[in-house]
Amino acid sequence: MLATVGYITVILCLVAIMSKKVTPFTAFTLIPAFACIVIGQGANIGSYIASGITSIASIGVMFTFSMVFFGMMSDVGAFDVPINFVLKRVGTDPVKICIGALIVTCITHLDGSGATTFLITIPAMKPIFDRMKMDIRVLATIAALGAGTMNTLPWGGAVIRAAASLGIEMDAIFTPLIIPMIAALLACLGVSVILGLGERKRLGYNPAKMDAGILELEISEDQQALRRPKLLWINWILIIVTIVCLVMNLLPPAPCFILATVLCLIVNFPSLDLQRKVVDSHAKDMIWAINLLWAAGCYSGMLKNSGILEAMAQSLVNIIPQSLGGQLPLLLGLMGTPLNLFFDGDSFFYGVLPVLAETGAAFGVSPIILSRAVIAGGFWTVGFPITPLASSNFILTGLCGIDIGEHQKRTFLWAWAVGLIFLLAAIIVGAVPL
Repeated sequence: MLATVGYITVILCLVAIMSKKVTPFTAFTLIPAFACIVIGQGANIGSYIASGITSIASIGVMFTFSMVFFGMMSDVGAFDVPINFVLKRVGTDPVKICIGALIVTCITHLDGSGATTFLITIPAMKPIFDRMKMDIRVLATIAALGAGTMNTLPWGGAVIRAAASLGIEMDAIFTPLIIPMIAALLACLGVSVILGLGERKRLGYNPAKMDAGILELEISEDQQALRRPKLLWINWILIIVTIVCLVMNLLPPAPCFILATVLCLIVNFPSLDLQRKVVDSHAKDMIWAINLLWAAGCYSGMLKNSGILEAMAQSLVNIIPQSLGGQLPLLLGLMGTPLNLFFDGDSFFYGVLPVLAETGAAFGVSPIILSRAVIAGGFWTVGFPITPLASSNFILTGLCGIDIGEHQKRTFLWAWAVGLIFLLAAIIVGAVPL
């Protein structure tokens, strides 16, 4: 019964969000709460929600202060020079801009953190998309695909979890996937070009008719009043130090952004009234985005602690026919991306994968092969930036100002396609033998 209630809950949440009948905040709180009542655990809803919120509290704090920090840095003009530089290099061609967005995403995801990637990539590229009147959902899709594919790195969330849960070396999983990962990145490049061509057509792009002035940012009088050109180098140093601290794990993300925000305020806005004005200007978007994070915490907390996710995992194992046991890696690989909608990384790798590995062993399937297949297929790699169970996705959609359901509809099929290409390449090079 628990598994059935779980699948119905997940489906109802997805349908509710994608149909835009209710807000994600409403879906992620009320639907799983009702599920807990149905299974007789209504009295525990409060503790489940508290547990879920606690689990993402540090991310919520980081998100709050990171939005204020990067928002203020945009206010003072810290991004004007690099944005103009990128604009002049990619020109006004939507295809080149999309390729540039993918490259920036891949570079920023070298640390393996989706949150850091989106916090750096979106503020850097969004002004360019806005300037060109390009669809911001295209940027979200490209950033999702790039970050997801790069999450295959050994220190990314997928490989390290799989290795830990099965007690195997990370190199045994990752090294054979290097060439398939490159193939997946090339697939992401192809998707970026296709999306760029689509934007060319939608905008009626004609380079001969483009105004050269579009290569420079336009700044209103109100925006100009907040610019701090004399403090440009100090602000750049603050940004670089903040990013270095994040990438090298010198400080946890939450305190890192708290300190960076405070320093930014003191350096650029010594007046208390001006500090309040600047922070208030970012409060509206920040509050709405952070509400989604808390809702995600409620959602995961109720499903995990009620035993629903565990029951779903067990049911998944039970439905595999004996005759298909030998093809378990292929089956998992093919379903790798869709599985992101039903399981979070910890639940699958620590709860489901060990059971699947044990099941596969009965059919002579190596747990290493099983791990490679599900990772290449997209679980917690190319597919993680589409699931509501990854809180960093709310950073992505929040910074882009779009709804996560809308993002899922726009990105899911592209992510699945890249995952299938990743899997096919893994089969061709023998990383996932059939």
